[in-house]
Amino acid sequence: KKATEQPSDVKQLREASNAKSASVYTVVYPSKMRDVFAKEGIKDEQAQADELAGLKSTLETHQLLLKQTFRYYSCISGKNAMTMTGPEFNKLVKDCNLIDQDMSKAKVKLTAAAVDIIFQQANKDPEETGGEDDGADDAGTANNPDREFVPEEFTEALIRIAAVKFKDSHKTLAGRLEALILGPMSSEAGRCDTSIFRAMVGLPETQAVLQKHGGHLELIFAHYAAEEGIVGMGTMSISEYKAFLKDCKIFNDTFNDTAMNVIFGNVLDARGGGGGDDEPELGFGEFLEAVAAIVQYRMCNPYQPFPQRLDNFITRNIIPHAKAAKAQIKKAPSKKGNQVKDAAKKAAAALNIGGHLLTFCCQSVGFLHK
Repeated sequence: KKATEQPSDVKQLREASNAKSASVYTVVYPSKMRDVFAKEGIKDEQAQADELAGLKSTLETHQLLLKQTFRYYSCISGKNAMTMTGPEFNKLVKDCNLIDQDMSKAKVKLTAAAVDIIFQQANKDPEETGGEDDGADDAGTANNPDREFVPEEFTEALIRIAAVKFKDSHKTLAGRLEALILGPMSSEAGRCDTSIFRAMVGLPETQAVLQKHGGHLELIFAHYAAEEGIVGMGTMSISEYKAFLKDCKIFNDTFNDTAMNVIFGNVLDARGGGGGDDEPELGFGEFLEAVAAIVQYRMCNPYQPFPQRLDNFITRNIIPHAKAAKAQIKKAPSKKGNQVKDAAKKAAAALNIGGHLLTFCCQSVGFLHK
């Protein structure tokens, strides 16, 4: 939705956002499966089409688990939390015990060297394999650096591993992929689930804390993410988010660059693969979730209610240290008021935590424009 549009149904927006963020895990490029089909001896076009349909159906069935697994491992290195590096992928392979240790039992062996080759094969662009008509520009994920996986490359690598690992026990590629997902991935792989935390942030008690500190938090956000000095109109890059964290003295033994990337990547999770070629940035509503997430690292007392921990954290760690610099922040002209409110509504709706924060965002913007 454009910033000028009014979100009429937050639930529908949330469901659409979830569908978008998971759909990138169901993409299979036919051109990139040609070498797999050749190894399997699948030459008939209809047989290939049937295999592709089966793979896509399996990916659609398990897209949530695939998304949660990708999110978990993409944050391990503390680098780009939106993509998965080779070492991160190898960690998944190791956790799932996919490398054949006993070479005498399996007819087809999955070795560490084979996994490295699979990573290279899956990391190729569809155009490199003659897939200019696969719709890569439309279906693919933006922000795709070399030597790192985006979601559809990650799922392709899983298909390739399953084709080797479960060749003896399943005839079809889809059957082998499902054996991998329902077997070692379901039982051994780590997963990241944002819904549990977002449900906690969406509770009325948590929202009351965010509303209590709304004026300060928006001034702080506007200072670090200011765009042409207009309150509420900027977005916050990861470098700006890191500057905010440094000023607030957040970094310590329990909160490092990896933790920062985990938060940044998961806050942006609802967007799916991102949009355009620019690095993803936080809107104000997403910034609020990012602030709340820090509490789970810095004030992790399980016996103290989360809203109370959040209140104490904002009061003691954020407001006294963040550079709000009110004198340097210009109030948006009155004619910009509706545009600012619409931008806040869009950010809140994208948070995927219900309508409470949507109301709060509009109210907090109103504090500065009355």
